[in-house]
Amino acid sequence: MTAALIPANGMKKPLLLKKSALQDKGLKLYSYWKLNDGFITAPADTAVHIAFVIEGYGHYGNLKVKAGDVVAFGLNIQPNYLKAYNIAMFIIDLDFTLFYSITGLKPAICRNAILLDSKNPFYRLGQILFPHPVKHWIPNIENFILHTLAKQNHYLNNTMLRVSFATKEIDNERDFSAIAAELTISYRQLQRDFLSVLGLSLKEYQSIRRFYRAAHRLKKESILEVAQNSGYCNQSHMNKEFRSKSGWTPKEVSKHCYY
Repeated sequence: MTAALIPANGMKKPLLLKKSALQDKGLKLYSYWKLNDGFITAPADTAVHIAFVIEGYGHYGNLKVKAGDVVAFGLNIQPNYLKAYNIAMFIIDLDFTLFYSITGLKPAICRNAILLDSKNPFYRLGQILFPHPVKHWIPNIENFILHTLAKQNHYLNNTMLRVSFATKEIDNERDFSAIAAELTISYRQLQRDFLSVLGLSLKEYQSIRRFYRAAHRLKKESILEVAQNSGYCNQSHMNKEFRSKSGWTPKEVSKHCYY
């Protein structure tokens, strides 16, 4: 589960929000946004996002992005904010393992938004996409991913494989020590693996996943029920965690966040 951006100041819903046909490869979600001036929130997330800037410009902190740029961000424990100026962006969400397989870069590099240069495969994908209408982008993206994986040189090493296994088990709410024992490593080694690959501690990763489980439950349950069923101490604890992860209250996330 990942979240798309949360638009502020009355901005419109995404023009496109679609799951990828390559879920099994780690390519998760497409979203296409045209946004007015204002701040846009990218909540804490365990996915990597690749943004293709089609028009306009904006700032991720001190990083300026403009039309034609390809930006990577994600694996953030606190929300990222984009100051947007009439910007249009097409964003793909992918698992950290797919990001590594395509680029050979440690996913932790994306914790602060970065511009991808001409040596990066996703930059080259942008050069394929930008000349064409957005309606033709998804088949081109999926063909590019499959073709790149077929001739990849970046295979997952033991550390990456351990972290990949552990993230799935954390999603199943297994105890850290039990996961480490199954991997025949110590808890401390597993912690080091997470920090090396994701730039996140085990508890930080777990808290982000809990935030997303709770956010999805808000569609069907009351705020009180979600707090009780998601492992928060109480509703106040959940409110604090939601503000920390997204800058928004549970009610605001339920209303404004698009998945």
